[in-house]
Amino acid sequence: MPRLLRIAAAAIVCSVAAAASGCINRDTAVATPAALLHREAVPLGSAADVTLRFHVPSNAAFHGPHRVLMRLLFDDGHVMASYDHDPPVPTEQWEPGKAITYTQRILLPEVPYVGEAPLVVGLASSSGKRLLLTGKDVGDRMYEVATVKLHAERTLLVHEEGWHRREGPPVETGFRWTRARATMTFRNPRRDCVLHLRLSGQPDVFPTPPHVSILIGDRIVQRVPVTSSETDYEVALNAAAFGAGDDLVLTFAVDRTFVPVLVGRGVDRRELGFRVHHVFLETR
Repeated sequence: MPRLLRIAAAAIVCSVAAAASGCINRDTAVATPAALLHREAVPLGSAADVTLRFHVPSNAAFHGPHRVLMRLLFDDGHVMASYDHDPPVPTEQWEPGKAITYTQRILLPEVPYVGEAPLVVGLASSSGKRLLLTGKDVGDRMYEVATVKLHAERTLLVHEEGWHRREGPPVETGFRWTRARATMTFRNPRRDCVLHLRLSGQPDVFPTPPHVSILIGDRIVQRVPVTSSETDYEVALNAAAFGAGDDLVLTFAVDRTFVPVLVGRGVDRRELGFRVHHVFLETR
């Protein structure tokens, strides 16, 4: 057999063997992810907004829904927090040659860690298969899109009266039900602050949605409705709102409560107001 033919035949044999062993990657990258942090330095326990952008190449196609995997990592690559979610525009509606852009709020965990933390994203089908993307692959088809700088400046809020035990999944996504009034105490920061909240409840058990009054001492600083979905609020507080005292009380007062067993919502006999998923007082 002529030498060139032998080389071609050998190449065909190697290609077939590689394909059979799964060594050839026939996947096509379906998107290029990017992220913009609305602020790079964030205190542990606070909240941050991340604008995600997925540019879809002209030759990409999605078959069925896919979930966005978003993780914050320690510097050794282990997961610090997960923010997996369904994109607001389902992936089967992503058009080739166009970009999908939206903003996602993440809650930073309270962990003993300061410094830079990589933010990585991926796309996974309902079966768990991860798609090939274009970018810096940190392993397992997760792609680094930003770096969050974490620091430990904070004002400690201590739960006092009116709270039920913590429920739900892991700490960063758990919640606590309140009674009619729930209080927390903290030291006067004597600086302008922002109170970060994530709240939800079961307003459908009432003819009209209940409202929550947020008080510092005896003064109402904000009043918000109770919604069925988790809703984020930011309450700006200037230093004058805290007064001259050293120890202060933060109160959540809801205008209506319910007992699930009395309204046909299970066997729970507790008096419930609303859920608090996250509360954090950040100095500015």
